Amino acid sequence: DTAGQERYRTITKAYYKGADGILVVFDLTDKESFLNVDGWLKEIEKHCGTDVSVIVMANKSDVGEDKTNNKTIMENNNMMMKTKGEIEVTDEDIAAFEQTHNLKVLKTSAKSGKGVDEAFLEMTKALIKKQNSMSQEIARNNNRPVNWEDTKSLVRDLIIKRMDKMVHRADIAVEDTKN
Repeated sequence: DTAGQERYRTITKAYYKGADGILVVFDLTDKESFLNVDGWLKEIEKHCGTDVSVIVMANKSDVGEDKTNNKTIMENNNMMMKTKGEIEVTDEDIAAFEQTHNLKVLKTSAKSGKGVDEAFLEMTKALIKKQNSMSQEIARNNNRPVNWEDTKSLVRDLIIKRMDKMVHRADIAVEDTKN
């Protein structure tokens, strides 16, 4: 997680290597973060091709439900006023994005946890489906039936291996930021 910050651009390339799935998250209260998703998708395609599962998450879906979010804040040096907690990305924006990119956008809230489990479940399903397709292809090439127990074991091992890599990369990123 680099929060899209430019200063982490050099280390994000390392994250793409060997990725099976990528979660791209934008902020529903920040239209610019939504507009940046196109650039992130291009980066993903550049470094991973089209063989990676991508899920786009629209965070802060809880905004508007809690009136305490509506505080006035000062932004930038221009003293531009913005009301924190206003949705800037419309359902129409999201529908157009989904149609253009053939990707589903899942609304989530990191604050309440709403939709987060579903997003990770969708990613897990996509990875299992991809692994099953690969297992079937291997079985066809070897002229033998698919062994679903082997497939489940491969997927479990794959998920564990990827989680270990993510933790390792996060540790490296934390160390880099300390220096």
